[in-house]
Amino acid sequence: MDHISHLISTMTTIAGAGKRDFEVASNKLIRAILLTLEKEGYLKVVEDKNSKDPKTLRAVLSSDASGKAKIHGAERVSKFSKRIYSASASLGGRRARSGSLVVSTSRGVMTGREAAAARVGGEILFEIW
Repeated sequence: MDHISHLISTMTTIAGAGKRDFEVASNKLIRAILLTLEKEGYLKVVEDKNSKDPKTLRAVLSSDASGKAKIHGAERVSKFSKRIYSASASLGGRRARSGSLVVSTSRGVMTGREAAAARVGGEILFEIW
């Protein structure tokens, strides 16, 4: 399983179990994805677990007014076996089950709306709702 699929699986499992915090192995891409999800409001806190182990990140899921996690599901779009790319023009109208697309662009990881506004296309990593 690749790192992004592992992250998606971890987030949806934790959200479904009613827990809030989780730890995940860190690399540049995972850190950028988590920070993007934090900006979108799906996560509250993204931080290094401790200074001795910089390879692990700790994140806390955001919850709505009723206490349920804001993450209801996520699905990997682009995979190792089949990469899915999109131009900026088609990212703006494409919605992920009333959620967000996470896109890897030449300007870094951002949501589909941000990529469309910046007029950059890229690889659609996953959708989250």
